[in-house]
Amino acid sequence: ADEPTTALDVTLQAQVLNLLQLLIQNRNMAMILISHDLNLVRRYADYVMVMNKGQVIEEGVVKDIFERPQHAYTQHLLDHDFGEANIILPDTDLLLSLHQLGVRFPIKQGLLNRIKDYFVAVEPLDLKLHQMQSIGIVGESGSGKTSLALAIARLIESDGKIMLSNQDLNQLSESKLRPLRADFQMVFQDPFSSLNPRMMVQDIIGEGLALQKMDAIQIQQRIDEALQKVELPVDFKLRYPHELSGGEQQRTAVARALVTQPKIVFADEPTGNLDEQNAKQVMQLLLDLRQQVGSALVVVTHDAALAEMADRVITMHDGMKKKKKING
Repeated sequence: ADEPTTALDVTLQAQVLNLLQLLIQNRNMAMILISHDLNLVRRYADYVMVMNKGQVIEEGVVKDIFERPQHAYTQHLLDHDFGEANIILPDTDLLLSLHQLGVRFPIKQGLLNRIKDYFVAVEPLDLKLHQMQSIGIVGESGSGKTSLALAIARLIESDGKIMLSNQDLNQLSESKLRPLRADFQMVFQDPFSSLNPRMMVQDIIGEGLALQKMDAIQIQQRIDEALQKVELPVDFKLRYPHELSGGEQQRTAVARALVTQPKIVFADEPTGNLDEQNAKQVMQLLLDLRQQVGSALVVVTHDAALAEMADRVITMHDGMKKKKKING
C-alpha cells in the first residue's frame, strides 16, 4: 500500500486503513505500508523500517522506534511541530471581506437536463481578512473548505459579496476581473498536476507576469528573485517539472504564486503530498514570505496540526462554519 491515504482527512484515512486491515485478516495476507505519515505507521504497522537516501538507517518494532528512536533522522521525522502563529499586527489594512458568501451546485435531471435542486456546498457566511493575517480553514473531505477558497478566488460561481480593493468580485465580468487576478494567487495540493509539464520552470513562474507591463529583462529578474525567495537555485529555471522532486515542485508553485506580488495567497492542502520534512519547509517558507511580501495567507487543510500556524482557525462541517478561534 503505497501512500494509500495521501491527502485524505482523518475520517477517510481510518476507513481506508481499517478496510485494508479487514482484508488482511480475512484473506490471511500481509501488508507493506509505504507512507510519510508516521501517525498511520504507528497505528497500523507492527515493524518499521526508516529509509533515507536509499538506505535503511533504522528498523525495529513500532514501540521501540517511536518511543526510543536512535538515529537523528528518525528523531527529526517524529517532530510534528509546524510552528506557531505569528502575532497579528494591530491596525493592519482590511484586504478582503465576505458578506453572506455561499456556494451551490445545481442538480440536473431529465432529458432536458433541467435544474431540479441545488446541493449546498457552503452555507452563507461572513469573513474578514487583514493584511499579513493567516487563516486556516479546517475540515474533513466534503466539508466545503476547498469550495470556499475557490469561490473567494472566483474560480467557481458563488452567491453573496466578495469585497477586494473596494470592488465586489462577484459583480465583475471576466475581462474586468482579469487585471485583479494578480492580487490573489493559488498554491494547489498536487504540485506536479498544477505545473505544465511542457513548460520550463522559468516559463511557469513568469507566465503571470505576461499581463504586466514589463520587458524581458525585468521578467527574468523577477523570476530569479522568486526562485531565490523559495530557496531554489536560479539554474532550476531551465528544468522541467519532471526533473524536480515533490518539494522542489511545490516550491516552484509557491514561486509562481508570489512572483506577481499578490495581496492574498490561497494554499489548498499545500503539504498533502509531501513528507514531514518537506511539509515543514514549505509551510515555513509561506510564513516567511508572508512577512517579506506582506501578503495574507489562507490555508485550506484537513490537518489540524498544520492549521496551528495560522492566526485564526475556522472549522467547516457540511458546508457550515462551525467555530472560529484566535491562536496564541
